[in-house]
Amino acid sequence: MLRPHFEPFGQPDPGYRAPHKQGTRILMLHGHGQSGRFFYYKSKPLVAALLEMAVERDPGRCSSGIDVFYPNAPLCAGGDPHADTWTWGYGDFQTEKIKDIDQSITKVLNILKAHGPFDGIVGFSTGATVAAIITSLLEDMRRMPACVGHLRVEHPRFQFAVCVTCSNCDVHVFEGTHHVPRRLGQTKAASHFILQQLGWASGASAAHNGHKKYALWPI
Repeated sequence: MLRPHFEPFGQPDPGYRAPHKQGTRILMLHGHGQSGRFFYYKSKPLVAALLEMAVERDPGRCSSGIDVFYPNAPLCAGGDPHADTWTWGYGDFQTEKIKDIDQSITKVLNILKAHGPFDGIVGFSTGATVAAIITSLLEDMRRMPACVGHLRVEHPRFQFAVCVTCSNCDVHVFEGTHHVPRRLGQTKAASHFILQQLGWASGASAAHNGHKKYALWPI
């Protein structure tokens, strides 16, 4: 069973502590000028393929459910705040700097703190940039930028990170263009990668034999 969650996620009860065991939780970060709910529809083929493969591999484990969280970026992407179009930062192509991205980092870390632990993260376009930053921070919190250095989050490292982005690097690469994977081969490859890192049935051994835990689609 797959359970999508949209903002507002709701606040946990006072004294909330993250459970030691729960169903799989995945954080989904949309692209520029989009929203969590919009990304839900764009990522449907990918999530559907993931669920189908999970059921095939281990129906018992899948019965605990897969919770997929779709937050909105904290910054308005246009002049109308009611348009439901959001961004993770305001880029300046001349200076190559991103303004207010600290607000996005803070928001995502607060989501991890309030609703985690999350098993992994999926980001599209500018959301992939934030996903990569958060993944890096969880690997070593000493990398925390000074602008959000006051925030401390006790959260385990992600078991996987899938970034659909315009950069190419020496990681697990899936061929594609600038869209959320929807072709059968792409969605199956991504689903296999995610379940492999989670140690789900047939991928259990592969998740611990040196395979990289990052996936990236180049544009």
